[in-house]
Amino acid sequence: MNYLTTLMFLLPRAKWRLTTPMPEGGWTYEDLIWEDLFYPKPTKEELEMAYKYASLSGTDDYRMKRQSQYPSAEEQLAIIFDKGIDGWKEYIQNVKDNIPKPNID
Repeated sequence: MNYLTTLMFLLPRAKWRLTTPMPEGGWTYEDLIWEDLFYPKPTKEELEMAYKYASLSGTDDYRMKRQSQYPSAEEQLAIIFDKGIDGWKEYIQNVKDNIPKPNID
């Protein structure tokens, strides 16, 4: 299982790391070092379920694609200052329209 992709899919803003260097045979759940005080560490079962969901929705998760297109917090504040809340909403909606959320049945 790819813990990097799965954690980015499940908790894209959480703070965590994996032991380095990668152990022979790859990382396991026990190699996950949780550093986030807000989000609780997901269980091994939750990670496995998220991995299955991510693989059903395709290898390119829309949230990671969107995140790369969103401006930083500072840039978003500048957009709000220059163009107002409606201008900011328009910018964010444009990203969402260009990278739609997939329909998974």
